[in-house]
Order: sequence, then structure tokens, then C-alpha cells
Amino acid sequence: MPVILSRQALLPPIVLAVAVVLSYLALTQPWVGEIATPALQAGQVAQQDLRAPYSHVFVSQALTEAARAAAEQRVEPVYAPADPAIARSQAEALADTLHEITAIRTDAATDLAAKKSALALLDGVALSEMSISLLVTVSTERWDIVQAEARSVLENVMRNPIRNDDLESATQNLPSLVSLSMSVEEVQLVVELVSPLVTANSFYSPELTALVRESERNSVEAVVVSYAAGQTIVGRGEVISEAGFEALSEMGLVQNIAGNKDLVGAGALVVVLAVFTALYYFRRRPPALP
Repeated sequence: MPVILSRQALLPPIVLAVAVVLSYLALTQPWVGEIATPALQAGQVAQQDLRAPYSHVFVSQALTEAARAAAEQRVEPVYAPADPAIARSQAEALADTLHEITAIRTDAATDLAAKKSALALLDGVALSEMSISLLVTVSTERWDIVQAEARSVLENVMRNPIRNDDLESATQNLPSLVSLSMSVEEVQLVVELVSPLVTANSFYSPELTALVRESERNSVEAVVVSYAAGQTIVGRGEVISEAGFEALSEMGLVQNIAGNKDLVGAGALVVVLAVFTALYYFRRRPPALP
């Protein structure tokens, strides 16, 4: 014969179940005990002096990483060596210019004025009036010496690394590279022939810079930190740094409240309360009438 429970008999279990669910939800809300929130965090302000409970020596990953990052930052940008291909290209351009000048000088069908006009219109070089006058009057022997000197000066200057920000100083230094046996007019002519061809031949190398930075980083040894018992790790009112937080963790002074454990604990508490409530209720429940 089926047992029919009265509303009075069903009400207590329903109330008990609802109370259990509501209690569990209330205990597991974020504002209750700040579940899954670290008791201490880097960046927080210490509310009291945090001292080492015992003497301890350990390798600080935070300080080691900071030291290695600082070593990387100290590395200046690394530039590649002078590119010889650029020097050869500029030497070929100078040879072309010298060949054109020689052709103009030796053109018997052109008068002096036409030669000067042609020299003034040469591409890739800006000759002064004094240099143009020298070119149309200088002897073939001296012209050969000027050509050789121009090639030598260009080769010497392009052999060294030249960065974009070094162009001005490299150009200004050209007169000092010209042979002392040359006249003032010849020195100026050599400089005017060579200066347009001085160009950057050394450029920033991300790969070489990365290699040097990696080498500097690897050369930094691990930072070892030691604390004596009772020594202050973070003083009251100080911001907890990454290194300080690491030291606190090493000392066991940082305890993270694990969310899953809190949920289980809240559930266990609710179950215990439910069991005791049920036992209390059923003990006090009057016996059923026959």
C-alpha cells in the first residue's frame, strides 16, 4: 500500500534543503573571506613589519631577472662592419666621373668655354669655378696624380665603418686624408670629387645586437639572498616589491586561499549543520499515531 506523505511531513525536509542550498551559496560568495584572494600581493602596501621567522638563504629569481634585464639594457646598438660592396660601388662611380672629365678635357673639338660648361653640368659632382678652371688648364701628368689621389682618399675613407650620423664628420675629414704634396687647389678638387661619394656603409644589426645582449644576460650570475631570523623583509608602509613578495613566499608568509578548498570547506560545513539539524528535528518529532 503506497505511503502518502502529508504536507506537514514534507515541509521540514523542503525547508531543510532550501536552507542548505542558501547557506552554501552565502558561504561561497566572493565577499565572504575574500575567497581565492592572496593574503599578500606584490604592489600592496604592507600593513605591518614583515619579518623573517627564521634564517634562510635562497636564489632570488626576481632579483636575478632584474639584473639580467639591466645587463641587456646596457648594451649599445651593434652595427655591422663596413660593407665592402658599397665601397666598390662608390669606387666604380668615381671611375665613371673621372672618365667623363678626362673625355671632356681631351676633346679637341670643344673650346675652353664649352669644356667649362660641360664640367659644370656633370652628374653626381658639384665642381667649383676654381676646380673647373684647374681641370681645363692642369697638365695631363698632374691630372693623373689628382685621379690617383682621389681614388686613394675614397678607398681610405670607405674602408672604415661609416654610419648615417657619421657622414658629416667623415666628409669634413677628407682634406686631412689628401697627400701633403698636393697644392691647395688640387686638394679642393680631390675633396669635391670624393665628397659626393662618401656614404654610409655600416648599419644597425638587430641580429648582432640580440646576440650581444643574450651574451651579457647569460654572463649575469644568479642573485643569492639571505635573511637572518627576525630581519625585516618588508617594512610597514612599504610597497611589497616582486623581490619582497618572493622572499615572503620563500619564508611561508604568503598563503593563498585556494578557491576549490574553500568551496569544499563551505560545503562540508553546510553538510555538518544539515546533519545535526536533521538529527535534532527527527529526535524531537512526535511519534506517528496508529
